Amino acid sequence: MTEMIEGKLRSGLGRGQKFMSLPVYSNIFQKYFSNPPFCGTLNLEVELENSKFIDEAFESGDIYENLYNGEKRVGDIIVIRIILHKNGTSLQCVAVRPLKTSHSEGIIEIVSDKFIRGQWNVDDDDQLRIEI
Repeated sequence: MTEMIEGKLRSGLGRGQKFMSLPVYSNIFQKYFSNPPFCGTLNLEVELENSKFIDEAFESGDIYENLYNGEKRVGDIIVIRIILHKNGTSLQCVAVRPLKTSHSEGIIEIVSDKFIRGQWNVDDDDQLRIEI
């Protein structure tokens, strides 16, 4: 069963670009796209009432554990496939849940092989929908 969840675009903490630049993560996300992943994440704030459904989706996601960047241990992640929607346009993406995060509970981090903010001309507070 799929669910359509609406949220507002939010600025991130500035860490998505740092983590996406690490080969250990970019190699994982490369598996989901035909092009290299964009070096950053898109943050979508959703209503907490949707958290249960989102949590359930991540429970059946792809888990990546015991990750290393060279000799340094980095954070484990869970990845699920999603479709991002805006004004009749859609894009295959993935949502990532770092098992260690500073984001609040209602923030979904989205990874794509596109610079979505630029291609879709979207900014903070714009409404987007994700299909899980």
